[in-house]
Amino acid sequence: MAGDPWSSWVNPTSILGGVMAVVMAAYLASVYLVWDPRRLADDEMVEYFRRRAVIAAVVAGVVAFAGIFVLHRDDPFLYSGLTSRGLPAVIVSALCGLGSLVLLIRKRPHWARVLAAGAVATIVLGWGMAQWDYVLPQTLTVAQAAAPSGTIAAVLVATAIAVVTLGPSFALLYTLDQRSLLAGEGVEDQVSGS
Repeated sequence: MAGDPWSSWVNPTSILGGVMAVVMAAYLASVYLVWDPRRLADDEMVEYFRRRAVIAAVVAGVVAFAGIFVLHRDDPFLYSGLTSRGLPAVIVSALCGLGSLVLLIRKRPHWARVLAAGAVATIVLGWGMAQWDYVLPQTLTVAQAAAPSGTIAAVLVATAIAVVTLGPSFALLYTLDQRSLLAGEGVEDQVSGS
């Protein structure tokens, strides 16, 4: 059964999902950007990003709260799932988001990053719990949408190979970056005369 080509994509729930994705990405990015200038002892940039992170946290909270009313009116199935099966994850997400905001206001960005990640992860988990076991609520179940087992096995093997091959390089790059050991980062420019 095919949905309407227009209203399946342009409806309040779909728009809410898109706005939430953008807002949550901006929220996470801003919270994570508070830490890097601090590591480099750039207090002006720390404050710059901290203010933006506080604004992003408030906007994310307002959008998430308004989303409750959008879902109540536009998608009763998803709303019902969020207020029953998904409610624990929604509560944890709200507490993590509030905790992150408080820590940002108190200028404690390290733990704010952990709580911000928790807020976003648990709201995504709550959304999944709310519509389980459907991929498309009341239309397509997870079992119906699953690829054949051979395809799933091939994807898992390719992913494992990629992790084993690329994982150590990414870990090394991240470690070098966090310790400011990459060339040109946190190092005074040398006078070009030699």
